Amino acid sequence: MRETRLMLINYMCMILIGVTLFLHLATHAFLGVRNYQDSLTYQSVIGRYQAPATALMLTVLLLALCYHSVFSFRTLLLEWRHGKVWDRAVNWGAVVGATVMVVFGMRTIVAAYFGW
Repeated sequence: MRETRLMLINYMCMILIGVTLFLHLATHAFLGVRNYQDSLTYQSVIGRYQAPATALMLTVLLLALCYHSVFSFRTLLLEWRHGKVWDRAVNWGAVVGATVMVVFGMRTIVAAYFGW
């Protein structure tokens, strides 16, 4: 995939991060809770993970944050221009790092959603 397409995906991720982060913070501030302290209770947090809409929102937030952070860090490392071996190592490192981040985050969301 060309770098310009990857950058467009990165820009779309920034927009998704803004929207989903606002919604996530709103669930702690005024959507369905009386105050911030009540939003941090165990039952409230588990309830958010088990509700399909908020679980989907957290999944989108996770994916957008992972892609955005890994792609941005990858871009910084590639700017050093150390050659083809460096480029290949950075690209594979980005893929492995992003996969580990997404799997670990999704494991938490899925476990809470299904009550494991």
